[in-house]
Amino acid sequence: MNQHDQHAHSQQHDQQQQEHQPQQPQHRHQHTAPKRLRSCIVCGTSASKCDLVRIVRTPEGSLLLDTSGKKPGRGAYVCSHSCFEQALRSSKLQRALKTQISQDELKALSMQVQSVFIDKR
Repeated sequence: MNQHDQHAHSQQHDQQQQEHQPQQPQHRHQHTAPKRLRSCIVCGTSASKCDLVRIVRTPEGSLLLDTSGKKPGRGAYVCSHSCFEQALRSSKLQRALKTQISQDELKALSMQVQSVFIDKR
């Protein structure tokens, strides 16, 4: 058997072995973590972070509207301006953030939240 014949025989042998081996999937699916959903503190609607508005109590104790969703502190999510208003009336926001909220803070926060929901339309 010359080199050419040996090479052809080797290729044929390799091809036969591959036919008997289980097929490997052509595309490997990368497993990505499912997006974590957040819940509105009033109605319980579950949605992704980008579809809700986050209010945060910072470690220093101030209240902020967190449009980035990344500010440090204890956060609470609302899905609409009406849910935000209901959270204020029922003290759900204060309970969720575990803090007392002054009337001045409520007014300022309410205006900020309203403008965010207007922008989302």
